[in-house]
Parts: sequence; C-alpha cells; structure tokens
Amino acid sequence: MPTNIRSTTRPPNEWQDIPRNKSGYSKNHSISYLEIRFLSKSIDWNNPKKLIFFVIFELELNTEPNTMFLRPILALLLVSLCTQVIAQDQDKMIRVTGTVTDPNDNKAILASVFYEKLPYYDDMGVSKTNQSNGVYELYMIENQKYILNVKADGYKTISEEFVVTDKGIGLIEKNFKMEPDAMHEKISLDNLIFARGKSVITPESYEELDALADWLDQRPNTIIQLEGHTDFQGNAQANLELSEERVLAVKEYLIKKGIKKSRIRTKAFGGTEPLTRERTPEARTKNRRVEVRIIQQ
Repeated sequence: MPTNIRSTTRPPNEWQDIPRNKSGYSKNHSISYLEIRFLSKSIDWNNPKKLIFFVIFELELNTEPNTMFLRPILALLLVSLCTQVIAQDQDKMIRVTGTVTDPNDNKAILASVFYEKLPYYDDMGVSKTNQSNGVYELYMIENQKYILNVKADGYKTISEEFVVTDKGIGLIEKNFKMEPDAMHEKISLDNLIFARGKSVITPESYEELDALADWLDQRPNTIIQLEGHTDFQGNAQANLELSEERVLAVKEYLIKKGIKKSRIRTKAFGGTEPLTRERTPEARTKNRRVEVRIIQQ
C-alpha cells in the first residue's frame, strides 16, 4: 500500500498497479482518486473563485504527454471562471426614480437631481427631470450611501443622505416635494406710494425700490414680474389701466438703476384681485399695491 492517501473506493491491491508521476498521481488519469475525493467533499461547485484554484492546480498537474490534451480545455475553463468572478465582483447598479413636484398644486418642477457617493465622492452624477411630468432617473450602487441634492429655480434646495437599499426588484422610488423659496412667494412693496389716482412714484418709495434694485443686481439670473393692483371700486377699465401704468413706472425706475429690462415683466390686474372686500379707507389702501413675483432665480 503506497504512503499517499487515496480513496478507499479502489481496492488497496490495485493502487500498486497504476503508474504514477513524482507527485504520486496517476499518469493515465487526468484526475486522481484523491482529487475526486477532494472535489466531492471540499469544492463548492457554485463558487467560481474556489474552482479557479482547482483549475490552476490541474494545469500544473497535467504536464505528462498523455494528459497534455486537457490543458487547452482547462485554460478555457479558467477564462470562463475568471469572467464569472469579475461579473460577481462588479457593483450592482440600482435604478432610482421618482418625481419632483410642487407641494401646493402637485405640478411638475423642472429640477436637477445631483448625487454623490459618500464619504469619498468617487461616484457622482446628475439627472434633469422631465418638464412635463417631473420624473427623474438615476443609477446608483447598491448598499452605498449617497448625498442627494435637488435644485430648481424658485425653490429651496433639498439635501439629504440616502442609502441605496434594494428590496429585490432592482428599483427604488423616491419622490420629492420642493418648498417654494421665500423670495418665490409674492412680495408686496408695502412702502411703495403713488400720487393719488396717478402713476407717479413718491420720494418715500425710493428706499424700498433701491433695496429691490440692489437685490436684483446681486442675482443677475433672476427674473421678476411686477403685478399691479388697484381698489375694486370705480371703473374697472380705468383701474386696469392705472395698475398697468404703475407697474410700468416701477419697471422704469429699476431700469434706471441698472437692471436690464428683459429681467422685468409686468402684469396688470386692476381691481380683480382685492385682498379685502371691506370699504374702509384702510382696506382700499391695502388693495392698492404692487407685488413682486420671482419668475426665475
């Protein structure tokens, strides 16, 4: 009985009759009995990484002339196993999609969704939402932490950390509701005063209008709309014309302060949108106003 450990499935007296190489393995068999035993008990056939080591071992072993024909087969098997391992080691990408909408009317928002992988920012990108439905789409690495930033003109930026946790379907839905920026709301120029029944701006109004001009000067991409209102009493057409003249007067003032006219839009409402229906002098004064709406920031 040879000293090499062999499978007991072969009768002991037959071991001595098999020609062997220096390693003690059969010269006439590409896989020895010891290897069969090893494979049946130790190798995980579903684990390509472990099989690679076995194939390399076999390539080293099968150097005898009568087993050389196996080497090309083993080499192809090795390439196939390596390809499987590379595929397994590749990061699994998960589709992340959703909508970006306004919380007040659920309308779609044209926004940019930025993503950066934490902590080293070694994976990043951006997706633009569809203007008609607000849908965005990203592909992110599974089980990784990202920071998401959602940005849109006239809205507060959303920034949050997000772990890509797949539930087995390869898809994560994540929707965003963007709050309007404080400046996106209509702003009433409370200290803007006109001469009674006219579009002449009084000196008391200059300070507030100068502050608006400075604000616009610091934000060269901002576009505003000046909206003029009057009291609802009196002739409707006359009120509409007066409100239009007043917003045009404010626009002209801002242009003289260096603001491009292309950045200032105007809209006149007359007395169609009063803040109050009361008929007191205070109520009438409140209804006569010019408001600033941010169209683009």
